[in-house]
Amino acid sequence: MTSDPSLIEYAGEIKDYYPKKKVTIVQGDSQLLNSTYTDKFRKRIEKDIRARGVELILNDFVDDPNAKGPITTRNGQKIEADLIVS
Repeated sequence: MTSDPSLIEYAGEIKDYYPKKKVTIVQGDSQLLNSTYTDKFRKRIEKDIRARGVELILNDFVDDPNAKGPITTRNGQKIEADLIVS
């Protein structure tokens, strides 16, 4: 699964409105977006979103986007979640 550009934008907007809120993107690929975009562009987006304070978990998945409270990724990372957007 690859991240949707609008979800990346939404993550950045949440950080703009709630700068102290922890925001995490879980991405099934090794980079954001998909291979339609150049690697240079994908790396730039990653750099920009990290600079805004958004955390990234790459090469991992959330199997139940309807879960409530803490979730665990396929690779076993636990994430506190108030909201999950997929």
